Amino acid sequence: MIKEIKSRHGVKEWSSEAFRDFFINGYLEEAGAEPEIVEMGEKEIVFRAHNCVFLELAVKMPEMMCDVLHDAFHGGVCRAMGRKTKITRISCKGHGAPYCEHKCEWLNSPQ
Repeated sequence: MIKEIKSRHGVKEWSSEAFRDFFINGYLEEAGAEPEIVEMGEKEIVFRAHNCVFLELAVKMPEMMCDVLHDAFHGGVCRAMGRKTKITRISCKGHGAPYCEHKCEWLNSPQ
């Protein structure tokens, strides 16, 4: 999906601006996540998803849906962007928060 977005929009390198425009405001919006940008800087972006398409399952099985599958999804996003990023989950609807919140950081060296 990240490679498709990169190709479709001619993204040369994943910056916070490209991530905001094409992943958060593009992909997540189209998927129905109702995203919101909370903070944005050159090296990081904090965003929320106010809707979870898997909420019913996430509430019943947050360890599987959120802690494993959702975290693996974001790990795949980072790998597809060239391992120059790290996405950290801050809060989660499946674990009782009012929204899912994540921070994406651009790293100086791969981790």
